[in-house]
Amino acid sequence: MRRGKADAIRQIFDESGGTYGSPKVWITLVRQGWRVSVNTVAKLMAELVLAGRKIRRRRGLPRPGKRPAFADFARRDFSATAVEERDGATLEPSQPY
Repeated sequence: MRRGKADAIRQIFDESGGTYGSPKVWITLVRQGWRVSVNTVAKLMAELVLAGRKIRRRRGLPRPGKRPAFADFARRDFSATAVEERDGATLEPSQPY
């Protein structure tokens, strides 16, 4: 009985291209009519040295400081020689309320 389970597990694993882990192999076995527990499938897979591929998760947003800042393609000038002055034009302060 154990030999038949091991053969069925190896067949399911090979048909999946080596991607199924013990939970998916167990689900497939149960759907085929086998009466077996998840832990038994995991133990047999460990004995057969079968391990499914890990799911590669996307990482979150980029962390600050890991990449250089974007180049300023518009060639904007953010430097000011005096307060409220830029590009040779003096900006008038707004009137108070």
